[in-house]
Amino acid sequence: MVTDKGYYVFLAAAKNDLERVKYWLDNGGGPNFKNKNDGLSTLSFALNPNNVEMLELLLKSGANPNQSLVGFGDFLRPLVSAVFDKDPRIVQLLVDYGADVQHTTREGTALDTAKKLLKEQKNDADKQKLEQITKILEKAMASK
Repeated sequence: MVTDKGYYVFLAAAKNDLERVKYWLDNGGGPNFKNKNDGLSTLSFALNPNNVEMLELLLKSGANPNQSLVGFGDFLRPLVSAVFDKDPRIVQLLVDYGADVQHTTREGTALDTAKKLLKEQKNDADKQKLEQITKILEKAMASK
């Protein structure tokens, strides 16, 4: 029997079902469930389809914006994932809710990743998004 209601939040997020996520959060489910089998967290599902509304709901409910998205090590956090997805709204949301902009991996910080992607980018729309992300992260780094 599953007693952690956070599991139900996790399942609803996996199905991209915002109403069920709200329901389980309102009924004692926590936003930080992590699957023991693959290490996926509830937040990883909100990032995946770039569901800003679900992500914001989870963060408001106390989801950890620095929780690793995979079970092995601490190399993929939500902020870096949002940089790879080139989504400035999600980067801003994560920064607003306390994502650690100074967290460093072998590739450097999320800002280093954004700058590297920007250099390699050929697509103008993606270039614009990465420029926005770089500004958001530079501002966040400066205020630390």
